[in-house]
Amino acid sequence: MVSQEIGELRITLTLNDIRGNKDDSISSALREKASDPLSIFQIDHNTCTRGWSLFINETERLLVPNSVALTIGEKMPPTEELQRVPSVRYPSTLANSELADAVERDVRRVYNCQNLQRLAAAYGPSGSASHDIKLKVTKVNGDTSSDEISAGDVLRVEVVNEGAYGASFAVFFISSKYRIASQVSDFIKPAQGVTRPTTLPLFEMTINEKMWGQNGLVLVGIPQEGRVKHQLNYSGLDQQKLGDPVEKKRGFTPATPFERQLFQATFGNEKFRTGGGNQEPQMSIISWMVSE
Repeated sequence: MVSQEIGELRITLTLNDIRGNKDDSISSALREKASDPLSIFQIDHNTCTRGWSLFINETERLLVPNSVALTIGEKMPPTEELQRVPSVRYPSTLANSELADAVERDVRRVYNCQNLQRLAAAYGPSGSASHDIKLKVTKVNGDTSSDEISAGDVLRVEVVNEGAYGASFAVFFISSKYRIASQVSDFIKPAQGVTRPTTLPLFEMTINEKMWGQNGLVLVGIPQEGRVKHQLNYSGLDQQKLGDPVEKKRGFTPATPFERQLFQATFGNEKFRTGGGNQEPQMSIISWMVSE
């Protein structure tokens, strides 16, 4: 397998102080964190279309994607306007160091999700010589002829193996609020023939009104040529949603070259690479947008 660098994905953070005073102590605390060579975010003076922005006024601090920040003027938007936007409000009672830690924690969650999705693309159908292990998501109620997903819809999730070898696999859910939740780890038997893939039903997911925006499932599949079935356990990669003050203890210990890449994508601070090992993992991601 050829080793290929797929880069790093530091988050660009823009600071917008709309208090009208010259107190730059919050900015200084965040810039100090960003100056660390291993920081997962960098400070930018200009609000571009990508990245995130932190707005600061006398009573609160607001973290929003730049796609939203570009629509905000000199007045902090009310909470109801951002109900369907991934955002975090921090109280002004937080000390500067506490605010910097909280912002870094939430930006880290964005970083982890984006890198996991990037890794899935690198090991996806377009990046792998063979791609026999696939996710299948089917809407099973309502208007099944429409691709639109709404609250109340039920999605059936299955894994399909079209290859000659059985495979260990793990499935993660990534929410619109940047939560990562391990759903299932199991083993799927090989295909029964060239035109007879093996399908393994996993679970059904009911979409609720809190799942607005883009959500997705990520599959990690590793073919097993021998008789020993290696059970994947990546639940240690789970993380809480944006704004949750309590982070889960993440206890993932990588044991293979690919798992070290997976670890680096969601725990690390440096560039990570695809390839370089004997395993040939196969990944895929299916995402959907939940509408009204």
